[in-house]
Amino acid sequence: MFELGEEQLNSKEYKQIVNEIDQNIYRDLEEASIKLYYELKKREDYITKLYLSLITNCLFACFTLIVIWI
Repeated sequence: MFELGEEQLNSKEYKQIVNEIDQNIYRDLEEASIKLYYELKKREDYITKLYLSLITNCLFACFTLIVIWI
């Protein structure tokens, strides 16, 4: 592995190697950001559905108590 690294350092310029590393990091970060966005969007949809179901259940319980009380 070290020999391969030495060969690459000797065959390519240092700036080119750094640029390749930067491009790989940028690409990986971009992919991770996209995956995170879709995962958060999915979680947001679940939380919205949870809140809506809690509100409707609360309203149903209130109306049921009003009907029983009257």
